[in-house]
Amino acid sequence: MGAMPWAFREKADTVTTTVGTSIVELPDDFDALLSITEHTTTNGRKLVKYAVDEFDKLVPYSEDFNSDTPSIFKIYFDYENGIWKLGLYPTPDAAISLYVSYLALTTDAPDKYIAGLIAAIGKYMYPPGSEGRNYAIRQFNAEVERMREVDNVDVAPITKIQDGSDEPLAWNFEEYIAGRT
Repeated sequence: MGAMPWAFREKADTVTTTVGTSIVELPDDFDALLSITEHTTTNGRKLVKYAVDEFDKLVPYSEDFNSDTPSIFKIYFDYENGIWKLGLYPTPDAAISLYVSYLALTTDAPDKYIAGLIAAIGKYMYPPGSEGRNYAIRQFNAEVERMREVDNVDVAPITKIQDGSDEPLAWNFEEYIAGRT
């Protein structure tokens, strides 16, 4: 269940910074980050994520530098305390709220998903060595790929109907996913 960004796992929460501290704990049920925004500045903005090594190279001692509203961050797991944390830069100069959209850990799926899961799995169950098993495995994998595209948290509904003056855009799902990481 935790391998896919199913829509029912998406949650929103706020985390509050403290003055002069560049580290913030994420919620206990945090599993994956979707976005972090702040609304302290006039327009608010989405914070930019850096890989841990890039962030540490760019900002080796973030609390020793300037204080302002954070604009970049890193996510890391604190093994000593068993919790996910954010490293922020610049160090917050005030207590501010960061709005975090994330995927939560789940122990079970909502009931409305169970029937679909049983239907998806049941038609591909064959005893080992039987004819049709390899075909069933390929079909099951194809169905999982289809579900990934349909139930992707970043896919927005159609907001504009094209007319004759619009040029179609080439869109590649693999490139889209690769660009998100």
